[in-house]
Amino acid sequence: MRHIIFSIFILVLNTGLLNAQEDLDPSKPNIVLFVTDDQRFDDLDGVMPLTIDRLFSKGARFSKAYVTTPACCPSRASILTGEYASSHAVRGNRFQLLKTTFVEHLFNKGYRTGLVGKYLNSWDGSKRPEYDFWVSFRGGSADFINPVLNVQGTFAVQRGYVTDIFHSYAVDFLESSIGGDKPFFLMLNYNAPHWPAFPHPDDIGKVQIKDIPRNPNFNEKDRKDKPRHVSRKHTLNRKQVDEVIRFRQRQRESLYSVDRSVAGLIDLLSSRGVLDNTAIIFISDNGVLAGDHALTEKDVAYEAATKVPCGIRFDKRIEPQVNSKLVANIDIAPTILDIAGLPIPASVNGRSWMELFSDPGNWRQDLLLEDFASRGSKKPFAAVVTEQYMFVRNRLTQGGADRNRLELYNLHEDPFQLRNLANVKATYGVRQKLRERLDELLLTHRGSLSFKKPKGLVGQKY
Repeated sequence: MRHIIFSIFILVLNTGLLNAQEDLDPSKPNIVLFVTDDQRFDDLDGVMPLTIDRLFSKGARFSKAYVTTPACCPSRASILTGEYASSHAVRGNRFQLLKTTFVEHLFNKGYRTGLVGKYLNSWDGSKRPEYDFWVSFRGGSADFINPVLNVQGTFAVQRGYVTDIFHSYAVDFLESSIGGDKPFFLMLNYNAPHWPAFPHPDDIGKVQIKDIPRNPNFNEKDRKDKPRHVSRKHTLNRKQVDEVIRFRQRQRESLYSVDRSVAGLIDLLSSRGVLDNTAIIFISDNGVLAGDHALTEKDVAYEAATKVPCGIRFDKRIEPQVNSKLVANIDIAPTILDIAGLPIPASVNGRSWMELFSDPGNWRQDLLLEDFASRGSKKPFAAVVTEQYMFVRNRLTQGGADRNRLELYNLHEDPFQLRNLANVKATYGVRQKLRERLDELLLTHRGSLSFKKPKGLVGQKY
């Protein structure tokens, strides 16, 4: 009965959305958004040369791009809404997104919209009304071989390797959209390089174990200046180190097929004469710690989890550049709406990158990061990152006061976050300034300084 009511509600909402659609000038910019899954910021150079050539070297490559909550569902909800997790209330993978997304605005204003790949972990896989074209999983599936996909309303096993399958459907969408009477938007969400990160059969063995970087913070032994929930973790043993390195090998190999796909789709846009009028955005939903600080997880403030590869190519409006300003996943929704010439809702926390390119001196100087995870070694945190520093306030762990619950890192001198400066007397002035700024950001975006989870009901909108 509940399923029937749910289906009827989808149908009614779908009808309402269709009736609300407006005719739109087909000369409006097209938009393509690529999202990878758990791709670290250091898994681009030397791993995805075709993507660098077709996208990053032809547009703006951001060297300081962050996700405001380093976890799959919260980050993807932030991409879709332009809001912090404390605003859209998707604070974990089981929470459904209740807020209006930028895709709904595009759809209602006449864009032809398509989604290929993962949507949200909490979603049941059914076709959503704001998408004309839909190919997706049920929930957060990470199947790499013969995945079960919902293709335009019908679930079926799709034979083959998942990136090839996604690529084929993306080609179908683009071919059926180019030359039509509407501008188009495609969101292509790849599985790779999420665990278990199975590479394409042709790519197995292309990455050598010896070529996997072991950063200075890999399996960090001296963590006495870290918060208790980090310092008390055991260092990885030999077997665990081997498992982590082999996982990193598979991650990089799995990105080779993504690299070919991104480049192939950009080449298609070029060959069909629409590349100049198409904005192309690339981002990962978050990174992942793979032995960094002896941890193997996300949901932490360290840059291996929060910093991601990110860039935009839009030949008509953006000159090639490496941009070092602070940008984030919450900027994607307002950027896309701005490019489409649509108003940006007041609820949006991010900013359009078009503002950055036109007036870089007026861009943000810091960025709020937040997380609500509370299991194992993961503890809720709030952080502020600037061009030089990251300051983190961790929630108290069980056992009372934790001398190292505050963290401060000079990212210029210590990019691997090995030395916590929060209790170093010489940095007290910096710490206090950033602590006050973090409080300002929390009051602005949460209305509270506490770690209390934001209120949000599950599954009411759709």
